[in-house]
Amino acid sequence: MNFKQLIVLFILAISIFGCSSNKFTVSSFLEKSGRSTLPTQSEFPEDGAVYLYENTELKMFFDDKWQASVEKNYHAAILYFNDKAESYLTPIIYLNKEDKLVSFKAKTIKPNGEILELTRNDLHANQISSAEFTDNESVKFTFPGVESGCVVEYQYSVMRSRIWIHSQRWKIQDIIPKLYTKYAIEFPQDYLNSGHGWNFLPVNINLSAPKIEYHMKRSGMLEYGVAVYSWELENILGMKSESYMPPYEDVAQYLRVDFRYDSWNDLSEKYWKRIKDKFQPQNISDFNKLRKEIVGDATSDAAKIDSIFSYLQTSYRYVSSDIDNSGTIPHDVDEILRNKYGDCKDLSVLGTALLTSARVEAYPALVKTNTKGILRDRVVLFDFNHMIIYTKASDGKEYWLDATGNSCNLGETYPMIEGTKPLVLYNDGRSEFKKIPASKSHENLIFRNLKVNVDSSGNFTGNADILFKGNYNLIVRSGLRSLSKSEMEKAIQKYVYK
Repeated sequence: MNFKQLIVLFILAISIFGCSSNKFTVSSFLEKSGRSTLPTQSEFPEDGAVYLYENTELKMFFDDKWQASVEKNYHAAILYFNDKAESYLTPIIYLNKEDKLVSFKAKTIKPNGEILELTRNDLHANQISSAEFTDNESVKFTFPGVESGCVVEYQYSVMRSRIWIHSQRWKIQDIIPKLYTKYAIEFPQDYLNSGHGWNFLPVNINLSAPKIEYHMKRSGMLEYGVAVYSWELENILGMKSESYMPPYEDVAQYLRVDFRYDSWNDLSEKYWKRIKDKFQPQNISDFNKLRKEIVGDATSDAAKIDSIFSYLQTSYRYVSSDIDNSGTIPHDVDEILRNKYGDCKDLSVLGTALLTSARVEAYPALVKTNTKGILRDRVVLFDFNHMIIYTKASDGKEYWLDATGNSCNLGETYPMIEGTKPLVLYNDGRSEFKKIPASKSHENLIFRNLKVNVDSSGNFTGNADILFKGNYNLIVRSGLRSLSKSEMEKAIQKYVYK
């Protein structure tokens, strides 16, 4: 164990502490926002609650390879008005596999001053969606004795292990207003002095420069410096939810915090080093034999691409996986072949390997889907949640292959990636943004042709012909593909009645 590792261990040992022991009161929460009295429902007639106080403190630690761990301390107090804010009475604490919940406190403060305390025994496991394989966990709790005018308060501390890709968000804006919110993040000065750094990206808000404080800390005989960046804001309006509104990241006010990269090539080079070996099968002869079986006697690049894309769609189950590092790092080719299933990264790895083996130009591409908002490429961040394949035939025609579903024909793309700018990863670690063409409005239409007869009694009979084009066609195909005949008839009838 080297000197730097010893420092990290000492820091971790002294840093695992409970949330602040300061005795906060309702008056002290109000003081932070410059108020002397509690807000009333008449001040916030459209809101079910309001944050009196919110404080998020992050402390970063690094091992000798500069892999990050994070200690998160969170503290919030919310004034409850009515059942519009029902969801805020049952908070969820999200935990990854290696996370440790160090401390937890919560209580209900009733209008008459009565206090109802919660303990760790009131924490209960929260169900994870069965739609994916994950070793992430979460716990939730609910506040007792809540009535209009109650203040619900909770605080917790979590020690988080991170892989090299780091992302933190200060969600400045929430559905309900915030009278006061603070965010602070602490870094060891050794990390900052070593040429590493951070990007702070404010979105949809003109955020002033952070307050920066430098401190010395001591652990036994070791003394080390830290830099603390912090922001404090008051009177943040609630974000009103509307039907069909854009994703949170496009409309809300927040601060994104991430590792600093010198360029997109710097990011892609670091990522490529971690995944490039995944594309190499151990038994080349068996892999080539499989590729020949898939491609058959196809000679044109377009035919090879079509054959391999169809193979991926029909021979592998899509399974979302977020176990250990699999949220960002794919499995290797041999494991994918053996499993006969995979997530977007796995299917992209296998497809790229097969296309390359067939001497077709192909590369994995990182995507931020439309459902997650706009990719803000003016600042270099690992801001992707999907992987597909970019391939180019010898005649220059480009194809985008997303094998996570079996409804797309070659040349089509799912609506969630149409118009996005994937980052294509080349074999030498370089990268390049390329835009997926967006379909035009006249390509996405629904045509209905109704022939109706009405008899003397007023009864209707007739036929309905419906033609779906473009994305509508793709959506219907996706919805009908896995249905039985009887289920399909019912589904089709619903389209007729719409």
